Amino acid sequence: MTKITTKDALLSKIYKSLKSWNPIIIDAKIWKDIYGYIAFCVEQKVESFANELACYRVIFRIKTSFLRIDYLLRKNQYDQAWYLMEDTTKDIELVKKTNEYQNQWAEEFHLDRIQKYIQNLELLFPYSFFISRDIVIKKQVCSICGEVRKIKNGCNHRIGKLYNGMFCRALWKEFEPRSFAFVQNPKDKYTIITPEGAQYNFALVEWLMNQKRNPYLPFEVKNSKVILPRYLKNIKPMPYITKCWKPGYEPKEDEEGKMIFPSTIILRNEDMGQDNTDEKEKVLFKFLEQKK
Repeated sequence: MTKITTKDALLSKIYKSLKSWNPIIIDAKIWKDIYGYIAFCVEQKVESFANELACYRVIFRIKTSFLRIDYLLRKNQYDQAWYLMEDTTKDIELVKKTNEYQNQWAEEFHLDRIQKYIQNLELLFPYSFFISRDIVIKKQVCSICGEVRKIKNGCNHRIGKLYNGMFCRALWKEFEPRSFAFVQNPKDKYTIITPEGAQYNFALVEWLMNQKRNPYLPFEVKNSKVILPRYLKNIKPMPYITKCWKPGYEPKEDEEGKMIFPSTIILRNEDMGQDNTDEKEKVLFKFLEQKK
């Protein structure tokens, strides 16, 4: 590990790396050594600096994940990209909640830009229903001190807060699953529902990646009247899933039994070209027609 000379010198290196954009510069040496820096700060009882470094470590991960998401989408690895998008969203929320510089960091380190990018990407994915679990947690312990967490007379550590360079978490030790529900907008979007034999249609995501020259170019998404099959095969939804849909949320089917849904249309930013909206829509419609 590189010897820490001064706090200002270390922060200067970190800021230079984290503030980079187009291209993002990931200093692998700092990324590797930052764990050692945190341990050193804890040993020297400089908790505030250790906590600050822990946040920087998460931001390094966010910036790396942003580039990884673009790579996975270009390789048509959509499920893996989706899971990483969810991980990155949670990391951004974690950083914003745990430090006093959250507004400054969100702008300086491009966290808001990455979060908006992910939100727009999610609108283009065909996933719409997920499994939400109902679990009774019988016992959980604090990740910092190991004490059993209680409503009253528990430890004073707060979940999500930093202590000596570590985020406090509640570790489940005993729990009981009660039920599962099919929902549209759960907090946990990892449990994607895919009917047996189905293959999701990622035409909109594919079109976007064909148009974007690099991951830094911004884009917007608006509602459209485009109708696109959710799946690439002519299948009907599983009966037990259909029964779980709330009134008004039932899937529609065309004469051939395909599931269809109101899709979205992409508006490219000026950086992606000076062509007008009508021409953009024609390009998109032509691409979608080839995918039907």
